[in-house]
Order: sequence, then structure tokens, then C-alpha cells
Amino acid sequence: MKIASIITNYKNISILILFKGAVSFIATLLPFNFLRVFFLNLIPGFKIKKSKVGNFNFFFSKTIKINNSKIGNFNFFLVESIDCKNHSIIGSRNEIFSKVNESYMSLNKSQISFNSFFNLSKITMFGENVVFGGMNCKILTDEKCKEKTNLGKNIFIGSNSIIKSGIYINNNIVIGAGSIILNSIETSGLYYSKKLNKYEIK
Repeated sequence: MKIASIITNYKNISILILFKGAVSFIATLLPFNFLRVFFLNLIPGFKIKKSKVGNFNFFFSKTIKINNSKIGNFNFFLVESIDCKNHSIIGSRNEIFSKVNESYMSLNKSQISFNSFFNLSKITMFGENVVFGGMNCKILTDEKCKEKTNLGKNIFIGSNSIIKSGIYINNNIVIGAGSIILNSIETSGLYYSKKLNKYEIK
């Protein structure tokens, strides 16, 4: 993980957020889940219920709500507010951050597998049953992006795919591995390849 470089480039990070990140990392070093959850809940703004949190996680956030969900190991979060609920899963070795003030990420019955890199816009919403399958998925943005990133329901995104933040992906869509998504997708179906062709059923 490039944790040091991300923190260094994040100009608006406060001492309080740095402190929360350090304390959350120490809490996730503990050997049992109930101990990790107990001490994480002592951090102001953190609320974790009926969930599992793995080891070696950094939470650089003002508020975190994790309800009936699972967080794996070796994750790095630098998002101002996170809401993870209803059997959502964030696997291991993921880097999820935003350089935008008041950034917010929401997962509902969704899954981010492992070894993904998300540079988020201000608001990122994952609807029900959004799955980033495999590994090396990316969401990329720049500081000028003010649009909300909105992924609907029943979406599967294959490994090594790249999504531009600030777009909308409609319901019932499958995106093949290695695809690049630069624009919103309005029509349900299967999309694949770097040119994002739509597969037509004959």
C-alpha cells in the first residue's frame, strides 16, 4: 500500500483524522473480533454493530457506520464518512480514499473483493448487490469531479476493470474483466472489453 504517499498528498487531513486512523490501526491489531469492535466503537464517530473487522486496518474517517457487514485485513480508508450495511463485504488489501472535502461512501448488500484501488469523488453510492469481483478493480477521479458516482442494483464488475468516477451505472449490468468505463451506462446488459462493447443476445 502507498499509505504514506496518499496521506502526504491529502492536503486537508486534520490531526483528529490522523489520530483516529492511528488508533483504529492499533485496535485492529487485537486478536479477537469482539475486542477489535469494542475498541473501535470507543472512537468518536465510529459505530460498528453485528460485524466482523479484520486486522491491520486504517480508518482515517470522521464517521463510520458498519452494520451487519464484514471488513477484511490490510485495508486503508481515507473517506470522511462511510456507511456499510446489510451483509456488505470489503475484502482485504483495498485502498479506498478521496481527496474531496466531505466525501461519503455507501455500500448496501455490496462487495468489494480484494486488492482494489478507489480514488472517489465526493459522493459514491453502491446499491444492492453491487459486486467488484476478482481483484485490481479501480475507480479513478480528479479533484475537479463534483458529480456523484452512482451504481444501481445487481451489478457485477469483473477484475482489472477501471471506472471513471462521477458516472451512473443502471441496474442489472455485468461488466467483463479488463473493461474501461468512462461514461454512464443506462441500458441493462453485458458489457466487455476496453472499448466497452455491449453483448447482444441473438
